[in-house]
Amino acid sequence: MNDYAYTNPLVRLLARLVDALGYGLTFWQRRNRPVDAHRIFKILIIKLDHLGDCFLMTPLLECLAQLFPGVRIDVLCQEVTRPVFENHPRVSEIITYNYSRAWRGGGRRAGWLETLRLFRLVRSRRYSLAIDPRGEPLAALLGLWSGARYRIGFEREEVGGFLYTYLLRYDPAAHETERYRVILGALQAGSYKTHTSYRSYTTNKTDRTPRQGSGQADTTDFGKEWQPRIYLTPEETEKIQALIARELPGPFWAVHPGSGVPYKQWPAEYFAQAIRQLLPQNNFEFVLLGGQSDQKICAAIKDQVNSERVKILAGELDLRETYGLLSLARGFLGNDSVLAHMSGALGVPTIEIMSGMVLQSRWRALGPKVKVLVGRDPAHACNLGGCYPCPHLRAVTAAAVISELAELGLRQIP
Repeated sequence: MNDYAYTNPLVRLLARLVDALGYGLTFWQRRNRPVDAHRIFKILIIKLDHLGDCFLMTPLLECLAQLFPGVRIDVLCQEVTRPVFENHPRVSEIITYNYSRAWRGGGRRAGWLETLRLFRLVRSRRYSLAIDPRGEPLAALLGLWSGARYRIGFEREEVGGFLYTYLLRYDPAAHETERYRVILGALQAGSYKTHTSYRSYTTNKTDRTPRQGSGQADTTDFGKEWQPRIYLTPEETEKIQALIARELPGPFWAVHPGSGVPYKQWPAEYFAQAIRQLLPQNNFEFVLLGGQSDQKICAAIKDQVNSERVKILAGELDLRETYGLLSLARGFLGNDSVLAHMSGALGVPTIEIMSGMVLQSRWRALGPKVKVLVGRDPAHACNLGGCYPCPHLRAVTAAAVISELAELGLRQIP
């Protein structure tokens, strides 16, 4: 049985007491009743989470659209994760709210006034089904306030499980995407086909068009494959094509030396060592990607490598444009971040470097060509947040990365 995610024993005890009281007060509530598709008209997915988590969730939208044809699907997310859902053919409306617990920049943290407006907006929409993929107290409360007949969430993830009408359980050691399979199972979606083909992405490396879903029906079985995606607009595709023609006329590798938190970052000098060793082995260019906050570390890497074949695009592309650029890369090297998830999902040969403090089985990038290197230093007690350079990641050597890259066949262009 799942236990609460809280690490503080006192907080865990208080959560048990609050939930026990809540279940007692709502004993009359009929839970886990079958969902009647004829009663579903509007769906709200509450995903107040980080970029990588939101990206991994996108196939759920495809599946819900097929399970409930013609139903309106809205997504509640943070302002910084909005680009993940923009232009998605299954999303009717994106509602943004900068939840303080998950906020890592992008706009400002929501205050009481924004919170009250959010509750009022959600109530006015009259949703039929509210889905909380995370198990978050605020999401559980929003689902209740929305008046949705069906409210789906995870039991004993955090306090507030008694607010759901459908309680789910999952294996905490399983990959994060298993949460969405559990949700679909609860909605009686055990066997289904997707509306769009992930395999429709071009595999012709001479085609310099960013890859994205075709929008055509096929028989991809999402029961076996879970492949997130971002839908680019024609304007975004044209911008990437122009950038490729101007800056990257030849083949290139994408490198992401940044991460959302310092303890997940492989040291800059290690990135530089790996690139220096790779330069004589091929004629690729190396593109350093990321946001504006990654520009400093990218500049340090370029200075250490001292080669014109290393280019910095960090801070020049937004998330969606970065996704389009990654789809055309010959390989990807980076930390545990949304870019690693994107690269893996796009089928790009990917080396992801993870800290031993992160549960690999749950958070690793998925894809047919993904290699994960996990750094662990038994003598180091990581304090997370400000730990950089973290000894766990220093345990991953440049030589180990080069070895994995060689196994992926990325030494030389055929």
